This record gives sequence, C-alpha cells and structure tokens, in this order.
Amino acid sequence: MDSIRRHDGISVHNLILQHSQRVAKDAWSRAKEQPLLVTVHLGLRTSFTTAAAADSLDSSTVNYGSLSKKIRDVRPAEKWESLDDLTSRIYQAVTQLASPKSLESSVVQLGLPKASLLGSEVVFTQHRQHLIGLALPRLRRELSLRKVSIPVIIGINPHERQQKQPLVFSVALIDVPASVADDFTTVENHLVQLVERTCFETLEALILHVAHGLDIAYLQRHAPDATLHVQIEKPLAVSWAAAPCLEIMRSPTERRAFAATSIISSDSAQ
Repeated sequence: MDSIRRHDGISVHNLILQHSQRVAKDAWSRAKEQPLLVTVHLGLRTSFTTAAAADSLDSSTVNYGSLSKKIRDVRPAEKWESLDDLTSRIYQAVTQLASPKSLESSVVQLGLPKASLLGSEVVFTQHRQHLIGLALPRLRRELSLRKVSIPVIIGINPHERQQKQPLVFSVALIDVPASVADDFTTVENHLVQLVERTCFETLEALILHVAHGLDIAYLQRHAPDATLHVQIEKPLAVSWAAAPCLEIMRSPTERRAFAATSIISSDSAQ
C-alpha cells in the first residue's frame, strides 16, 4: 500500500463488517461464511490544510468515523460473490463520501485470516490511481498468501540434512485479472507441492525453484501479465534473530525470459 501514497491520506485498518458476507471459499474450498477484515486507504489529491487550520472537519478531508460506518454498512450480496466483486462494492460505498475527483489514489484490501490451511492470512487488494484526464481510475489487483509455513529439508549443515525444519513463505501475485481473486487455495496447493519434497541446501536455489514452478503451474495460464513476489523466511537459522529472509520479484518480462532460458537449457541437455 505504501507504494502509491504521495500526499495526505486517511486510512482505516482491519475493520470488521457489520454483516457477514457471502464471499469467496474457505480453506477447504467450501462456500461458508468466514471472518473478513477490511482496510481502506484514501490518498487525497490536495492537502487537508483548511481542516487543520480551522481545527474542524471540512471538505478538504474525509471523516474517518463516517468512512468506517459507510464500510461497515455494506450488506451481503444475495448470491455468493467473488472477492473482486465485494472489494468493488466497498470501493463504490467509499466514493459516496469521497469523490473520485478528490482522490489521487485509493486502496481497498480484504483480509481473510481463516482462508489458508497453512498460512496466517489471504489478502486481496484493489489499488486505484485516479489520474487527471481519465474518466476511470487505473485499477491494479493483487492476491497475497502470507506466512505459509511448510516443513522441508533445507541447509548446508549436517544436522539440517537429518530433519525437516519450518520455512515461512509469502507470495504475492501483482496485476492479476479479476478471475484470480478467489484462486488462493489453488495457489497455496501449488506452493506446497513445489516445496514439500525438495531438499536444497540454499534458500537461493529453493526460491528460484518456487518462482519458476509457480510460473509454470499457474501464472502462465491464469495470470500471464502478473508480477510475482516470493519471500522465504528461515526462523531456526539464526538463534539471535527472528529469521533471515530472502525475496525475489519477477516481472512478466523477466518470467518469460527465465522460462525461455529454462527451455533452451533443457533442450541442450537432451
């Protein structure tokens, strides 16, 4: 969210909706209601200087109390809906208070803390840039799996080759189509299958294996224009630190180039 913040803004974090929503699937891919947390950030096109000078709310700002109430009042859809649909409905509710013309950017984020079997949270986000001269804002969707814990053989030390230890993975798919919003269980399953039978010595080798594997197993077909971000933490590696961490980010161009190189290498080996 920080990447598009430029000027004054208002945020509400981890808001619990007043009504249970019929949205997405649970960790077992069932259509069941589950906890949902809403985070909204509004980046204002101009400063709220006049409100500050008068020490009173005016049209230069957005009342965060009214914003919270407007979000909490969003009612469930009559039929089961996607994360993308609900996020769009919340955005529409928000813009009843803050005109799109007054915004430079907006972020609406849905967090599902019970939607992952092995992770801490599934997060779906709509980022919008409200550019002057364009009738509609520029929309970017992002699906993230956070803190997915998978035990695996990893490490260069003799004792690390004897037993599996937990690694913690976070994966973000950036610039995905709306159809990907509810595919978090599929992405998590691919991640687990890619990792659980490996026995690399280094995180560097493992993280490239994961990135390439997710590209082949999922992204090339379902999100060919997405940017992939993968992070791995190794909590038991350093006694006096929470965890060392490696991360990589691959743009669509970089993903395609790596895939082409892998094909050439495979053909050469044959």
